[in-house]
Amino acid sequence: MATEYAFTVGSAEKHDVQIRYGKFWATMRISVDGRLALTKSHPIWVPKRCEYSIDVGGSEAHHIVVERIRPTWGSKVRPQKFTVCVDGVESGDFTG
Repeated sequence: MATEYAFTVGSAEKHDVQIRYGKFWATMRISVDGRLALTKSHPIWVPKRCEYSIDVGGSEAHHIVVERIRPTWGSKVRPQKFTVCVDGVESGDFTG
């Protein structure tokens, strides 16, 4: 059971960003233009709040932060909240 979200950053230098979070092993994967940019797992203990950040772009650089907040109880079966910020500005949120 995984949650997926995708968006594009940049105007002159566009990049496609895909986010995939698997609840079973608590694994976050962020890909940019089809290439894996970040993988982080919390298989034993899943913190209530996590931030995952990457930098994308060359001449038009962007800093992307994905924040995940899990419910206190039943995090493997209940929806979790995700917030995406690009260059310090919230650009979207999703649950799953």
